[in-house]
Amino acid sequence: MQLSVLQLVLMLAAVIVLNTSLLIYNLPSANSPINTTVYDDDDTSIPLPVTNTPPLRPKTLEEVPLPGHVSRDSSSVYLSSRLPYLVTRLKKETSSLLARVTNGTNLSSSEQETLRVAQQQLLQATALALAAPDNKALPADTSNTSRLLVMILSARDNFDQRTALRETWVEVFKNNGVSYQGRQLTVVPRFLVGNRGCEVPPAYRRSRYSCEAKHLLNPVLNQAIFVHTVPVTKGTTIPADTEGFDFETQHWISVRKLGVFDSTGDGIGPDVVVRLYDRSSRKVVLEAQASGAGTQVTRSGSMVWLDVLGVVLPRGFKGTIAVSGLTDADPMLTTRDESILNTGGGLIFIEPYRRYGLQHQTYPDVIVPAEEQDPTFLVAGSFQFDSVRTTPASTYTLAWKSGVSYPEVKLYEQDSLRLTSSEASLPLVELRTEDAWTACQTDAKNVLRDLSLQSPAAPGQDSAALTLSGLKDGMHYFADPRKCASGMKIKLRVTRSPDIVEQIEALNENRSVAFADWRLHLADSQSRLKAEIQEHEDVLELDMQDTYRHLPLKLHLGLRYAYGQGFDYALKTDDDVYIHTSRFFEQFATRVWPSTRPTWWGSFRVNWPVERSGKWQEHEYQGSQYAPFACGSGSVLSRQLLEHLAGMPAPRMFQGEDVSLGLWLAGVDALTLNDNGWSCFGKDVSCNPKFISLPELKISEIKEAHANALTCSNPCG
Repeated sequence: MQLSVLQLVLMLAAVIVLNTSLLIYNLPSANSPINTTVYDDDDTSIPLPVTNTPPLRPKTLEEVPLPGHVSRDSSSVYLSSRLPYLVTRLKKETSSLLARVTNGTNLSSSEQETLRVAQQQLLQATALALAAPDNKALPADTSNTSRLLVMILSARDNFDQRTALRETWVEVFKNNGVSYQGRQLTVVPRFLVGNRGCEVPPAYRRSRYSCEAKHLLNPVLNQAIFVHTVPVTKGTTIPADTEGFDFETQHWISVRKLGVFDSTGDGIGPDVVVRLYDRSSRKVVLEAQASGAGTQVTRSGSMVWLDVLGVVLPRGFKGTIAVSGLTDADPMLTTRDESILNTGGGLIFIEPYRRYGLQHQTYPDVIVPAEEQDPTFLVAGSFQFDSVRTTPASTYTLAWKSGVSYPEVKLYEQDSLRLTSSEASLPLVELRTEDAWTACQTDAKNVLRDLSLQSPAAPGQDSAALTLSGLKDGMHYFADPRKCASGMKIKLRVTRSPDIVEQIEALNENRSVAFADWRLHLADSQSRLKAEIQEHEDVLELDMQDTYRHLPLKLHLGLRYAYGQGFDYALKTDDDVYIHTSRFFEQFATRVWPSTRPTWWGSFRVNWPVERSGKWQEHEYQGSQYAPFACGSGSVLSRQLLEHLAGMPAPRMFQGEDVSLGLWLAGVDALTLNDNGWSCFGKDVSCNPKFISLPELKISEIKEAHANALTCSNPCG
């Protein structure tokens, strides 16, 4: 722990003065047992250990009794952060007695005892502080000062983002404060990073949001893959009405059959239906029923396979296999035998949890995480797929009309793009260069080819359609020569279809070099981060692996730090956010901050739907809607909420830090101060002078907003 010069002076002065008083008077022996307490700033006592001699360095902090609202993990940080206040408090309580000593007045036995107890309190508090971890000491508390910790969640490698924030609103925060309710608020900004990065190079991770390695190791091609192969077996687990599992494709696959587990092979009920869902939309992609008319049924061991019209699932597809209509007569298979499972050498990934539902033929909402279920496998449904080496050809359709801003479209060489128009003709040219396309220069010298369709696509139709196909690898620029300026132009990026064999061979061939290079990157990043910490002293390294999926843990560790360091408030934000500091101080001062009721200030999302796929994919929370939570650009929590959160030693980590915070606080009777000034969307959507925070900004946009704020007090310009 590092103490400021002022704190050291106060501490040493108090020790010298109190020790002097002991020399003047014949006080009871220091070996006499005494009851010692140190008072916190909320006038509750913190008992300190009673020892025969004042300890200069206790052997362990585990021996120190703590008040109920201080967790054992944060005890040393808590006590060390209180040391400067304790010195001031003890000096204040004994000043009158020391003044009498100076004037030669004799003290009574009880007054002598008070001085002796004060000395032991100070020595013990000092010893505890010296035994604390190396946390930077923060400004001392006073009766009319509150402190706000600004927690800026930042990735380890985001050096440029942190520099931009230091040069803009963070610098303003450090040098300013505000008066409110008779108190003065001071601000301490800190960047929160994990103390270690992911050791798996990005190209070898299953997702850019986690550190999990890819499971695609040895893909099986050109043959039918049955995900579950089960000999005739008796099921042992009574199912819910709907049972299933989730999977994700690692490459393109073609689904040909859906399967149902048949306990003992004696047949399944007529109401049993198996479905393949798109997990993100919860829409049915395929379904089959054994009793359905025309359904082709084959049996293999205890699996019943139902033929379906084939469907191609793209790489990254997130699906659910669910079986409805199960009864006690159709128990599921419960097994630890991994030999029944076939992922095609990693062509699909089976999520490690069970999914079930209680309503007939509806999507199963309830998730049971792997750590809460004992068996390795619960088998109710399955599917069979064929693998394809390259991506199959696809045709996409796009409405072609004026007044629409078209994004860049990405296609593979075998794909086609069909443009449809409500007009009878469809003028279209391909331009030679991006410059000509940008400037809408559609004269003959800039036109590569004219694809204009001058008549309807078919007789009797009053609309036209034109298909772009056979495009080669590279960029292609198309425009309507009449209406290019109104936005009727589109840019296509065409690439070769990924070949799974080539991809795996390249990954395996470069694996050792890629991991060696990544280790060098991690070492360089650690060296840069160490230098940054030494230079700026505003970065907190938390004991965690720094990945997106670990943001809830980062937030919780930061909140525990805020409480342990005695902060009155904590502001959570991110390193891509601009904080309008003058607006923040203005709004903070006008808010009513109850001294006894937990308070949360932010822009709250209510009844927010739970995402089951993509960046915000949720595995842990079983409901369909989250508890109210403040959006991530910024929110402020009071001391009472910090106390509650610090007392949670291991809260459950949900998919994101913001929804996690809402769920952690769902049972707290908190006063929520809803303020749309904490913007939930980026600059293009909601920039206005009344915002407090603006999220999802590039570094240049943060600097631009700050420059605007300095010149015209309006970050929006």
